[in-house]
Amino acid sequence: MKKQATRAWSIVLFAAMLLQALSLSAVVPQSTVQAAGEEYGLPANTKDGVIFHAWNWSFDNITSNLPAIAAAGYKSIQTSPIQASKEALTEGSKWWVLYQPTNFQIGN
Repeated sequence: MKKQATRAWSIVLFAAMLLQALSLSAVVPQSTVQAAGEEYGLPANTKDGVIFHAWNWSFDNITSNLPAIAAAGYKSIQTSPIQASKEALTEGSKWWVLYQPTNFQIGN
């Protein structure tokens, strides 16, 4: 019985990994990205642009400030790690705590 359960879990995990590998992430149409970049005078390639480090910003805060970020000339945005960390919020002097994830749940 234990061997059958192990085999069943192996099949389920394999199927989950396969689906994850084949899945497509949410993609914004290229024409929309190009139009937004042209509107703000941003370079066509990410590698040619400037990265905005939205340290400790929530995703809602980033989203609401996207026009201002683009207007300031930033092509890409880097966020804090999105896994749960040892401490929820820290002062600027303890920034390194946010890089100590405690699990793989997504959210900040």
